[in-house]
Amino acid sequence: MCEIFNKFGGNKFKAIYPEIFKEIIRKEQEDYIKRMTKPPQTAENDALLENVLVMIVCILTRIPVFIIGAPGASKSLAIRLVSQNLRGSDSDDPYFRGLPQVYVIPHQGSSSSTSDGIVKVFDKANNYQKGNSDEFTLITVVLLDEIGLAETSPYNPLKVLYSLLEPSYPAELPNVSVIRISNWRLDNSKSSRASIVQRPKFEQSDLIDTAKWLLEKNKLKTWNSFRSKKLQSLANSYLEYEKNQPIPNFHGLRDYYSFIKSLNNGELKSELTQMLFARNFGGTDQLNMLCQVHFNDKKNPKTDQIHTWDLDPVIIYGSQFPDDFDGDYQYGILNRIMMCIEAGKPLILTDIEVIYGSLYDLWNQNYITVGRKGDQKYYTRIALGAYSNPMNGRGTCKLDKKYINLCEEDMSVLDFNEHDIFVGLDREETLQSLVILNSNNLQLKDENNILDKCKEQLLGIALFHQVTEEKQGFKVIINTFSNINADINSYLKDIITCQIDKISIFKSKAQLQSRIKYFWQESKAELLILQCDLTTINAGCIKLAKFLIEQYSNKSILQEQTKHVCIILHMRRKNDKPTILSFNFMCGWDLVTIENLTKQEYPLSTYLDGNLIEILNITNAFDEIINQDLLWCLLCMKFQSSDESANYIKFLARKIPEHIKFLDCLKIRTFNCNDDISLFEFWKKIFMDTKIVDIKFMAEPKPDVYFVPNKGYNLKFPFLTYFMDQINKFKRLYQQDFEILAEEEENFDEETRELKAIIVNDCIERFFNNIMNVFPLFKMLYFYDAADLYFKDFVSIISPLSNDEENNELLCWIISHHMKQQVPNPIRLHVHWWYNADFILAELQLTLLFPDIKEKVLSTEFDESLELNFEDFLLEQVSEMMMENLCSVNIDDPIDDTNNTQNHLQLWQRNGMNFLLLSNKLSSSFDNSTLLKLRVYNDLSKSLPFMKLLKIRKFESELGNDDMFSEQFIEIVFEKLDELEQTEQNLSTRRSFVYRCLGVLQPDSPVRLHPYMKIFSQDPLPLTFVTIYNIFYIESFEKLAQYYLKATEILITNDVKALQLISAIALLKTFANKLWNSTVKSISLTDPIEFKFEADKFSIDHLNNQLTLDQPLIHSFKVYLLKLLRLKGLSINEVKQFCETQQQQLSWLGILHWDDHDSRLDFNPYWCLDHYKQTELASKKINIGDKSHLNEILYEISDPNVNNVVAKKVSFAGMIITKFYLIQASRELKQSENYLSHQIIECLNSSQLPTIYKNSLLNFLSNKYQFCKITTNNDNTKLFISSVVAHIVALHISIPANASPLAAYMQNLQNYKNTFILACPSNEQSVLLNLLIVETKQDPNYMYKELTRYTCSCGYIYVVADCGNVIEESKCPNCKKIIGAVNGEYGKTAQGAIRLDEEPLTQIVNDQDEQGYIIEMRKTEDYYSVRSMSPAAYRILHLFVHAIIGIQAPSDIVTDFITNNKNANNVGNIINYCRRHINNDWEMLKNNLACGDEHLSSIIHSILSEMSQDPLQKVKKFTTPIQREAWEAQFSQRYVSSKIKNAIGTATDFRMVMAASTLKIENEINEIVMINDKYCKDHLPRLWCLIGETSMNSFKAYYSCNNEYAKSFLFINVFLKHEKYLSLIKHMLPIVKFTQILSSCLSYRIERQVARKLTFQQFIINESERDDTGETMRSLNEAFNSFMELWNTLAPHIK
Repeated sequence: MCEIFNKFGGNKFKAIYPEIFKEIIRKEQEDYIKRMTKPPQTAENDALLENVLVMIVCILTRIPVFIIGAPGASKSLAIRLVSQNLRGSDSDDPYFRGLPQVYVIPHQGSSSSTSDGIVKVFDKANNYQKGNSDEFTLITVVLLDEIGLAETSPYNPLKVLYSLLEPSYPAELPNVSVIRISNWRLDNSKSSRASIVQRPKFEQSDLIDTAKWLLEKNKLKTWNSFRSKKLQSLANSYLEYEKNQPIPNFHGLRDYYSFIKSLNNGELKSELTQMLFARNFGGTDQLNMLCQVHFNDKKNPKTDQIHTWDLDPVIIYGSQFPDDFDGDYQYGILNRIMMCIEAGKPLILTDIEVIYGSLYDLWNQNYITVGRKGDQKYYTRIALGAYSNPMNGRGTCKLDKKYINLCEEDMSVLDFNEHDIFVGLDREETLQSLVILNSNNLQLKDENNILDKCKEQLLGIALFHQVTEEKQGFKVIINTFSNINADINSYLKDIITCQIDKISIFKSKAQLQSRIKYFWQESKAELLILQCDLTTINAGCIKLAKFLIEQYSNKSILQEQTKHVCIILHMRRKNDKPTILSFNFMCGWDLVTIENLTKQEYPLSTYLDGNLIEILNITNAFDEIINQDLLWCLLCMKFQSSDESANYIKFLARKIPEHIKFLDCLKIRTFNCNDDISLFEFWKKIFMDTKIVDIKFMAEPKPDVYFVPNKGYNLKFPFLTYFMDQINKFKRLYQQDFEILAEEEENFDEETRELKAIIVNDCIERFFNNIMNVFPLFKMLYFYDAADLYFKDFVSIISPLSNDEENNELLCWIISHHMKQQVPNPIRLHVHWWYNADFILAELQLTLLFPDIKEKVLSTEFDESLELNFEDFLLEQVSEMMMENLCSVNIDDPIDDTNNTQNHLQLWQRNGMNFLLLSNKLSSSFDNSTLLKLRVYNDLSKSLPFMKLLKIRKFESELGNDDMFSEQFIEIVFEKLDELEQTEQNLSTRRSFVYRCLGVLQPDSPVRLHPYMKIFSQDPLPLTFVTIYNIFYIESFEKLAQYYLKATEILITNDVKALQLISAIALLKTFANKLWNSTVKSISLTDPIEFKFEADKFSIDHLNNQLTLDQPLIHSFKVYLLKLLRLKGLSINEVKQFCETQQQQLSWLGILHWDDHDSRLDFNPYWCLDHYKQTELASKKINIGDKSHLNEILYEISDPNVNNVVAKKVSFAGMIITKFYLIQASRELKQSENYLSHQIIECLNSSQLPTIYKNSLLNFLSNKYQFCKITTNNDNTKLFISSVVAHIVALHISIPANASPLAAYMQNLQNYKNTFILACPSNEQSVLLNLLIVETKQDPNYMYKELTRYTCSCGYIYVVADCGNVIEESKCPNCKKIIGAVNGEYGKTAQGAIRLDEEPLTQIVNDQDEQGYIIEMRKTEDYYSVRSMSPAAYRILHLFVHAIIGIQAPSDIVTDFITNNKNANNVGNIINYCRRHINNDWEMLKNNLACGDEHLSSIIHSILSEMSQDPLQKVKKFTTPIQREAWEAQFSQRYVSSKIKNAIGTATDFRMVMAASTLKIENEINEIVMINDKYCKDHLPRLWCLIGETSMNSFKAYYSCNNEYAKSFLFINVFLKHEKYLSLIKHMLPIVKFTQILSSCLSYRIERQVARKLTFQQFIINESERDDTGETMRSLNEAFNSFMELWNTLAPHIK
């Protein structure tokens, strides 16, 4: 502050130094505090002075402030003083009367705080602030007291502070003042919106000063060294105790202050001090030890003077019932507390933590003093969220935790294994309470009697003993392991009348209290039983119930009827959670344990003395166990949630006890016997096989632990799923054998091209034998005798439909029909299903569409079905029914109006579509004539009205022709289609019908000529040309060549029909395409071309003869032939070379008129500038010795005030770039050009042009730029890029540096290195790192809370968790080098890797954008961008920036600009660095815009031309990211967006502007001719246009060039963003499968820690131990290898 004052204060003020500044602040603090009325014994220490001044300043200026400090740091006192003294005109001090009144509206923070509560406080403050006026000035203050407690609320209430503390525009400050008080600092996001005053921890000097202040207030004015030393000792003792106290934060500054205040007379005698120490620092069991440490006294005899007052305390128990967590219950409790304290009654509060925060001022003894001395009243604040009430009275709260330690020698004789015997034993309370209880019993005279009584009562919680009934009735707590649903009433109904309640049914304290009150005051019942399930009920609810019972018991003590109470605590064995609620012996209730409350049918000795077999052999014992526990066992299986599952469980529970033989087998397995039972030989052999049914590997039974699939019901074949799994294990083995056979050509049938049946049967037979050898169970006769059961159950399992018997029967019929076996062999059944599942299920679904067909199929006997081609039968039947259904509407009935017929047609179309989709899965569907008919009618139904469709159907039926596509049928369909309006849908229907006809009719069919006649004899329709073109496209070149002469004759004939002309052009275009495809070699620019076609009636001479004719359409055909070469990738210059080379073979090429320019760049991008022609003229004048025009131009562009000076400068630079720079890609400069170059150099050197402009042009003239040096060896791509770079330079050396940041980079790069650079990325790494830090801090399950950044040698940044030292080795996803710890050695960092953070990060880092150039790697994502720019705009601007930087390299300025004192290892050669970025941007732009090099260069030249004619407004340096983003958005919107909406159109338009008005062959080939009506009529250019192929790239370019599409088509947006990764989804299946194997084998079987250490190889070995065949290991290894391979494939793509 002093430095700022001295710097800006000038000479008017005297220099100020830190000591003076501190003195000024101190005097100001003291002045404020002296003016205030303060409570007695107020210590005016530094903390209070600082807090008061800060609060006053922030309140008056409405600056939010955050006061942080430990309890006792005078936070609450300060706000109380401010509130009491700043009362406006009512203030006691004259100065304060001139200040506004401060009105405090508090909010007490707590764990129950909500956002709404905070908002209400601010709303209340804002409304109160509206009362402010000139006469009555007011400042409302929102006090957020203990706001740190609100941070623990599950409702996250502090999130609203972000908006509440931000002033509403245009205000600069909040409407009200805000003060936040907390014991600790909140996170930065919540603290950043306020000034922060944080008090450091109190030191010795602070404690001594405060003590002096307090004692001076007690009139102890004098201090000698002796007293000062004693205060120093007290302060040191307190600091030592605070640091090492056994319970952290149990005592604090307030206890120290209270201790000092108690020294009323200032006497620091040891005896008094020790007494006060016990009073203020008691409450723990460490008091005697503390006395010994600080007072050298082993005991604290002074505690005897702290008497127990004989008062009747009020006890308030909190409720833990769910309905008592609302505001009403809390208000009720607070109201009782307020009444008790105002009445001066002592309070005992238990289990009401939810409101403790509301009593914060009471605990702190933070009182507001009202009234004058002698008549003072004390108030404190009771708050609940947004509401608070004052309470009159003073209360003192002290928590004394007393633990009574008695002689442990007497208890040492009780040598029990306590936790196994004594239920509810608590080592901290049980024995102690027992001894205390009996020691206070006067009837027990000596220690032996006490000890005996203790043993007797202790055994009560281990064994049941009789409860002695007292006059007032007994109260007993019973621990039991019985189920809570045990019928207790039935056991006691003949003994005593009971009121039995379960505590779980009560939702609030009021409900429970009402029920207990009813028992004591109204009910005739003698015994109240309250049942509690300790696994579900909160312990606080049970304690509350006990308390309420005792209350009503005391009130009803005079009742005549004796009543008893019993609380039953139901516990569970082996439960993970503690379920035993401890009640000690001093609770006033008897404690007993009863193992089981239900009546035991057999004596306990029966079970204890016998073994398992003897117990189960008791008469009917096993059957009884089944009857009792069967339902529970079934519920341990997890069935699907459905009525079917419930009914099935009931069925099993009813049938199993009735099946005697089944029960015998269960009993045998239980006894582990091996007696055979002949009737169950097959089932029992499996059941008894411990390798198949191994109980050791089963999870412990509990509800829903065993999963049962939904289709596992009503199965008849024993252990079906086991056998299915065993056979399916060998599926891959069979497939591999089958694939080997398919590699041999001799194994295929010559006609069907399928494997021979005998080969397939042999393969299945080998497979069958292999399985039987591996699994002997498959050799059992019963397995094949019961094949019908296996078949039916197999179908039930595989069927996709519900377990409907008819549907399963139908599926059985279809499988049997295809396998030619009524009861298939189980092995063959599996093989057939593996290969034909889709086919069979499609037939099933088709059959189910029509119940009549289903009925026919099921009624067909198996022998009859063998002669039936079911697939053709099914397709024919369904097609015929669909056609009958179409005509089922009675058109003569007037009821069937138009709406009904339309609805019928729509329903028919939906059914037809479903049928066609399913039929496509059948192999014969494409050749089925009946199905083809349905497809035709389905197409026609989309356009033709229903009545016309019926007429066509009726006409077809009358024809009675089996062949649908007859001339008559085609005629009537065309007739109906001709009547339709030419809409897109109707034209589509027409084309579809044409394609159907041509697809079915054979090429030599006479009927085929009829659709040709219909097409060619009519006037052209929209898209007719495309239809005709596609007809010709399927023909061979030789056949097209036969009609070549006829087609060219039509072109030169005057009177031809339009359709004939269209057909001729379509044929010639197809012919031309196939002609170039018939060359022996690829198109060559040097060697003569050769053709490889074989056409008897055609030769090259025919082609040359016709193309030498001088006719407009012949000329168009010649141009089209050359257009096709452009489509094959040749540039115009290369087409020109081709024509020169091939003139001998193709003589017609010699008569074409080409432009005489010899540049490989076939266009001049500067021709569109109005002033370019002047520069061309000036250059020509120099050749005849006239430099005047050139000097005139140079003089004119030297004057910045000349009109259009930028365009003139660019034009002159463009002339130099075109004539002297770009031409060198085609050839070296001629002598005349060298002369012209020297003349221009002389003129430039003598001109007054800016240095950057002259030097740039001189470098282009001499081709000296290293960055874009041109040679004849450069490919076309580099030529186009060089032309763009030169244009960028020409523009930005021509405009003023302050007109564009790009021009500034070009002309004054060194002055912009510390600004925000265009197209540079934002600080994305910091944003992502902050998200990761926040996620790890918020996730309680995440063990690592610290992160450390490292960078690979390639620049890739990665993060190391925990301590920050590397411990594992990995690979860099970018360069694949090793990162992390080399060989897993702790702390050994990989070579080239650099640690970026010295200490691990735990707080959010600064995520602001960086100034200066940011070094970056190439971004190859198609849609990558920064900020709000579109991907194309970003790439273009990014290219501009690197072209401007690269053209100035190499230089120290560029190096300094790029590196900017950063690590430049990733840059290397700056020229190559910029080239890489430009080349990458160029390729990405071609992808984004779906265009080639030539079109892309035209688009960018078009943008640059517009920038030169319409520049943006002048801008300053970008000193903020917002300025940069605004300019980028303006650049994108003005120059780029409109250009890329139709990229090809933009390129074409730009080329057309540059094209000369004369007709040139180059322009015709490029389709950029300025055409007129006569040209259109003569040449028909639209029919000769190239038809490009549509592709995904072209669609992506069309979509991405319009930002509105991203908002309208969200799904497409997401699809295109991730499109290149979608193919990776196919790799997921093996990963999921292997994961499922792991889950099914390990879930609920091993602990998580064991699973972490288990390797995949060990897992495979473990799972294969019980399989002697080795098949399990083979299949698991195969699954793992697939998993590993595909996981490694996916891993590099995971982000």
